[in-house]
Amino acid sequence: MTALLSFVLKGKLDSHALEQLQHLCVFWKVWGGYVAVAPYCKVLLLHRQFLGVPLHARALYDLDKGMLLLTPSPIHE
Repeated sequence: MTALLSFVLKGKLDSHALEQLQHLCVFWKVWGGYVAVAPYCKVLLLHRQFLGVPLHARALYDLDKGMLLLTPSPIHE
């Protein structure tokens, strides 16, 4: 897995390999847990200068089951 992720960080995966990567549980959700991004319609990357997400943001997030909010990470970008 580490070798695969190093290819991701270097941008050396072709489109087929990137598609396959979307099915692996290597993406960390804001509220914890690894998940694959393939089943989600909207994948958002959280960019915040401080930790924590307001409760009203969590309530809105929970309404849309097709949305995924990821933590900041070079792998996610």
